[in-house]
Amino acid sequence: MRYNNLHSFYKGKKVLVTGHTGFVGSWLCLVLDYMGAEVTGFSLEEESNSLYEKIKKDFKLVNYYGDLRNIDEIRKCMEISQPDIVFHLAAFGFIKECRNDPYTAFFSNVMGTVNLFEVIRENQSVKDIVVASSDKVYRNDDTATQLFNEENPLGGSDPYSSSKTCEDLIVQSYYDTYLKIRGKSVTILRPSNIVGGGDHNVSRLIPSIICSIENNQEIEIRNPEAVRPWQYILDAVDAYVVTAAKAWNTGAIQIYNIGPTPENIKSVGEIVEILIKSSGKTGSVHLAVSDSQSSIEKRYLGLDIEKIKEEIGWEPNKGLEQTIGDTYDFYKQWEHGNSYQLCRKYIEKYYE
Repeated sequence: MRYNNLHSFYKGKKVLVTGHTGFVGSWLCLVLDYMGAEVTGFSLEEESNSLYEKIKKDFKLVNYYGDLRNIDEIRKCMEISQPDIVFHLAAFGFIKECRNDPYTAFFSNVMGTVNLFEVIRENQSVKDIVVASSDKVYRNDDTATQLFNEENPLGGSDPYSSSKTCEDLIVQSYYDTYLKIRGKSVTILRPSNIVGGGDHNVSRLIPSIICSIENNQEIEIRNPEAVRPWQYILDAVDAYVVTAAKAWNTGAIQIYNIGPTPENIKSVGEIVEILIKSSGKTGSVHLAVSDSQSSIEKRYLGLDIEKIKEEIGWEPNKGLEQTIGDTYDFYKQWEHGNSYQLCRKYIEKYYE
């Protein structure tokens, strides 16, 4: 679906985004606003210095601060907003944090999803739901360099991966039991590692490396040999908006991996090299491997995206080097000027 068709589809549509104050949620709201949708967000309050904090006053969005663990809060939001489309991105979403606090991980990702879908099945306005699952939901025994496809068995083992596996299965259950007979469309997307400007959380790989480079500090990384599928933030967001539009009025459920093409599945060490090259500081940056390697992190994770390419016609627009280059350029500009205008520039460039 080309941009003009997307623009026509979303213009005037009422859209609810859960997790809108997060990194991906912020970009999704910006793209939906760009396409003319009437956007409502439901989420915990944004973190200090986050992208959402920097852009929220510059574009039109109805903002609800709430917690999906409280069903009355999401019910009130839904009754007022009466959305046509729901994008469910809210999650307790970091592997390390989930390992340290499994109770919150399971309560948020499992019961938060149950609460949302309980409200959705009561609601007459919602016709189309897109859910952000994860590439970590596949049963990965770490014994082969396998590209997981949508037919592979699920079974994430650590608390984050397990809670997202539960979420994925809950959504399928609600569709089969309740939503199918009501003609509601459901799309489950299993995205790979997302890279892009505006991710303020320095515990994540790309922001932490850029921070070290810019401050002339030693770069410390875990598991440099770990291989991951990396994708550009606007490629991921594009997959969300395209699949929602394609699913409209079908009443069907679809499950798709979204991520890079195989040649862009690279190791953490290779990512560091590309970032250093993008910075222009080759030879002046030092790298150290941390001793605190995590036993729950898999050595290899790859995704097969042939299904969405064949059925939807979607594929990523950006290769890894271009993704890293654009991300580094964004961070260089982020400290100066208006963050909303900067994001808007990247969105306009992407859809041109």
